[in-house]
Amino acid sequence: MELSARLKKEAERYNIPAETLLMADLAAIGYTENEAYSIAYADNAQFSKKQNISIRENITANADYEALVGERRTMIAERLGAQTPTASGSTDQMSKDEVASQLRRQIELLPDGSKEKADVLMKYADLFSYKKEEPKNEEEDIIRVWMPLTCDICPLKKRYDAAGG
Repeated sequence: MELSARLKKEAERYNIPAETLLMADLAAIGYTENEAYSIAYADNAQFSKKQNISIRENITANADYEALVGERRTMIAERLGAQTPTASGSTDQMSKDEVASQLRRQIELLPDGSKEKADVLMKYADLFSYKKEEPKNEEEDIIRVWMPLTCDICPLKKRYDAAGG
C-alpha cells in the first residue's frame, strides 16, 4: 500500500511505522482493531490468520498505542470542530459559509506545498465559483426573426428583382 509522505513524516515523529499510525487513525474514527489492522497492514494478507492476530495483538497491547489512539481522536475532533449530529440522528445541511469555514480550518492545518493542501484549496475555490448563476434574460433564449408582411418590402425580394430575376 502506498502511504502519503505526510503520514510517513508524522509516523517518524512518533517513531512508529506509518502503518501503525494509519491503524491508530482508523481506530480513532471508529473502525474496530481488526478492521483497522486489515486496512493498514493489507500487505500482511499473505500471512496466516494466526500470524496476523499475533502481530495485531502486539501492536494493540502496547500502552503507547492506546495513548496514540486517544491523541488522534482528540486531534480529529479538533479538526472537525467537534460537530455532533442533531438529536434526531440526522445532520442538517451545512450552509456554504459553514463549509467554507471548515475548509479554511483544514487549509491552515495542512503543511504548505502539500498535495492535500492544494486539493483543499481547489475545493475552496470551487465552492465559490460553482453554481454561480447569472440571471438569465428570457430574450437570450428567444430567436427573433423579422418577416415582412408583404414581399414588396422584403430586402431579399428587392435584391432578387435588382439582379434581374
